[in-house]
Amino acid sequence: MLKPVHLQTLAAVVRTSSFSQASRELGYTSSAVAQQIAALERDLGVRLFVREPQRIRPTPAALLLAERGQHALELLESLEQEARATAAGQLGRVSIGTALDAGSVLVADSLAMLREAGPGLEIELEGGSSSQVLERVRVGALDLGLVYDYPLAPRQLDDAQVIELEEAPWHLVTPVGWGQVHDLTGLAHREWFVGLDASSGEEAVRTLCLRSGFDPLIRLHTSNHDLVLGKVAAGLGVGVVPQLPWRHPDGLHVRPMEEEGASRLTVAVHMRRSGTPALRAAVRALREATRRSRQGRNSPRNSGTQRPDSKKS
Repeated sequence: MLKPVHLQTLAAVVRTSSFSQASRELGYTSSAVAQQIAALERDLGVRLFVREPQRIRPTPAALLLAERGQHALELLESLEQEARATAAGQLGRVSIGTALDAGSVLVADSLAMLREAGPGLEIELEGGSSSQVLERVRVGALDLGLVYDYPLAPRQLDDAQVIELEEAPWHLVTPVGWGQVHDLTGLAHREWFVGLDASSGEEAVRTLCLRSGFDPLIRLHTSNHDLVLGKVAAGLGVGVVPQLPWRHPDGLHVRPMEEEGASRLTVAVHMRRSGTPALRAAVRALREATRRSRQGRNSPRNSGTQRPDSKKS
């Protein structure tokens, strides 16, 4: 098997017609260059240079090998660059499944960062319910899943690596005409509209209410938070939504829920056995997108945005 270093040395000697000049170009001694050429001649069983009084002259075999060897060296260099890019998460393939709300900017922001950092990275994105996404991650059909989780109804993810990205406290939404609501038991006879995902989100709300001594009458569960707010504004019942930076309609009272565990987590999930550079790059992008999103919410320019716990008259 030809050694790349020998091909590099051969190309330099052919180009300069001198062992000494080639040695200066390569940073070797003249003796080291001569030894490499001699080793190459022994390996191939062919003479590569004719020694003349003032110079050395490459044989046809040397010229052919130098030309073809240059192509091989270029391919090796390209392969090395691709390998380094793959190791850095700038090249390769990553498949991501998401069950996040349609209004979530986390996925779009992180994908933009990934494409900027690794233009050669192939990204596949698909949507689905939380259970669908998690099952596809479990069987290896997806590298990474983005789902919501709830402290009051945690998912069983024993074999997975779970990375918490965000935590959004729930907010309780009631019609202004009902007055201030300080205790959930005062809402036991009301209909409930839940702005969380259908399985774990509804289970978490039910668990919270059961702690207060009643089983809530849940009429609706949806990721459409405007629909929940509209139902409550019409006086049809009480709503639960995650903390989101929106302006709510007139006639609503919105307050953060201080009950223990009343929050929604955004998590990234992948199997512990998975650890490709492309996957690690995706996780880094998600963390950075989360950090920037948090900074944006806390920036002074957003200080004039109406807070969900304010009452709009």
